[in-house]
Amino acid sequence: MSQENVEIVVTLMQDFNERKPWWELVDERIKWHSRPDEPDATIHHGRKAVRDYIDGWDEMFPGYRIEPDGLPVDLGERVIFPARLVGVARTTGLAVSEPYVFVCTVSESKIVLAREFGTEAEALKAVGLPE
Repeated sequence: MSQENVEIVVTLMQDFNERKPWWELVDERIKWHSRPDEPDATIHHGRKAVRDYIDGWDEMFPGYRIEPDGLPVDLGERVIFPARLVGVARTTGLAVSEPYVFVCTVSESKIVLAREFGTEAEALKAVGLPE
């Protein structure tokens, strides 16, 4: 089952980058924690809130991508996905390449919880593993 969970998270990221529908991989009641170091850090509850959050990023960085930055870490029901948010800022035209490490919890083939971190060490600490 855990390899299936890794595949679900990887598929979500690939589908997002290709702008394919990916919502069927996300539970209706998902809780998505934005990175704690962001100025508007919060928990987004439910698909609509997550969609609004994602749309906000797309407004700032049109067509941005979430590129893998290492191999996913299989923790059974949880998956750590190291990545980089890559895009160009709409207002300044500056290129952005920012580390994002996602910790996704999968239940019944749906992502039910997603947490964003700035480093893999933060993500490992959050799940109780040594950095």
